[in-house]
Amino acid sequence: LAKRHRLTKRDPLTKVTLSTDSHTLYYAPDFPDVGDMTKVTTEEVPAWTLENDRGVRVKVMRKGGNLVELSKDGHPYIWDNTKGVIYYGVNSSTFPLTRGLYINGGVRFAAVTPEHGLYYDTLWDIEFADNEEEQSRSIILSITDSAEQRQKLNDTLSTGRYSGSDGAPMSAYPVTNLVFRFWITLRAGEDFARLRGEVINPTSSDAKGAAWMPMTFPIDEDSQIITPQVYRFKSDDWCYRDLPKVFRWDSQSELARPAQWKEMCIFYDYPQLLGGYHAVQIKPTSEGRGTAYVPLNSSTGLHFTKMWSWGKNQAPIWKDYYEPWESAFNSHFWQTFEFPKMTRHFFDLALVPIQG
Repeated sequence: LAKRHRLTKRDPLTKVTLSTDSHTLYYAPDFPDVGDMTKVTTEEVPAWTLENDRGVRVKVMRKGGNLVELSKDGHPYIWDNTKGVIYYGVNSSTFPLTRGLYINGGVRFAAVTPEHGLYYDTLWDIEFADNEEEQSRSIILSITDSAEQRQKLNDTLSTGRYSGSDGAPMSAYPVTNLVFRFWITLRAGEDFARLRGEVINPTSSDAKGAAWMPMTFPIDEDSQIITPQVYRFKSDDWCYRDLPKVFRWDSQSELARPAQWKEMCIFYDYPQLLGGYHAVQIKPTSEGRGTAYVPLNSSTGLHFTKMWSWGKNQAPIWKDYYEPWESAFNSHFWQTFEFPKMTRHFFDLALVPIQG
């Protein structure tokens, strides 16, 4: 008699692994307590990790739809706030929610509005995908901007620039029913992570809004922005008042080092991202490491960068990171993009750890 053998299903994606994990969030009770670990409290939240055969590892949590870790061979390449998160800008209408904004670090997909979007402290949905042909695994975070979802925010929405002529909270950014999807993908044999920001309009009406991907990278005093971009512009008058709206980036040497900006400010690529990448040296700069994002593709054929730094006159916690943003839809804050009915728009980028 022929012997019977039990057939076991072979996993074709052994070079990219998915596992469950946890992530530690740090909270400070007040601004003076940031960094005082006798007062900072912690919370462990569920997380998921991908790791490939090249030693690239990413970690994702549902809260805020957040990529909280990019590491290679154990070295971190994005900034994680371990000194204590605190909401700031409370009741100021600076941010979409009146409870203010907090920055726990990493990469987010900012949905609907400027300033980290409406859902930076909301639990996003999560799903997983495998692609045998590409030898890849993906974690997909998603949220739908519905009236029900906004109700779950359990907060008064902001006014100011978020309001239309009627002055009603968030009337300049009415409910869109758009689906925002944030893809985090690792492929076998690649030394970087692939990120996709995707906006789906499944409705029979056009919808206007914003979609950005803010990132935080760890820096020190000597960290330098590395970019071939020639021109940039600023749309705000509250910072660097001596600069024209459009200027040559290399004409202001201090701007190459975000921790040495004389004041906090926002700058944008002009007329769009040119040269194919945006990078910064990460701390400690003596090790020669850096993090870059490289645009790969987009449904619009465009890519834009927003740049933010707290500058040199802030407390040390605020100077720990540099924050570039990517979008294929919005060239600057408060400018909306129309997502036509029954369409899908996206942008892809590579998040690249640069080893010394």
